[in-house]
This record gives sequence, C-alpha cells and structure tokens, in this order.
Amino acid sequence: MGWVKYLSLGVVVIALIIAGAKIAINSRRGDGSESVFAIGTPLAGAIIIAVAFTAVGALAEAAIGG
Repeated sequence: MGWVKYLSLGVVVIALIIAGAKIAINSRRGDGSESVFAIGTPLAGAIIIAVAFTAVGALAEAAIGG
C-alpha cells in the first residue's frame, strides 16, 4: 500500500508542475488569472489521497487487532 501512495502523490506533483506551467504560459499571454483555479484540482486530489490512505491504514490496523 505504501508504494501506491507515493506513486499517486507523485502524479499529483506532476499535475501541479503542469498546472504551474500552464499558468506561466497563460500569464505571458495575459490570461494568467483564469488559470489559477487549475491548481485547486491537484491539491484537492492530494487531500483526498492523504485522507483515504490514512483511513484505510487505520481500518486495517483495527481489523488486525493491533
């Protein structure tokens, strides 16, 4: 389960880099303010991933009895 968490968070980091690049490109064109909201989606994904893995870990530990 550990490597899946790091892989999915790595995808989120790549998505943030792509969103930042889009903001930089659109800023040069004069449309920078419209692209700022594109960062919210990867950040929401990171929060969901972190909460999900924490919840699954806690449930698995409780099921094992540890």
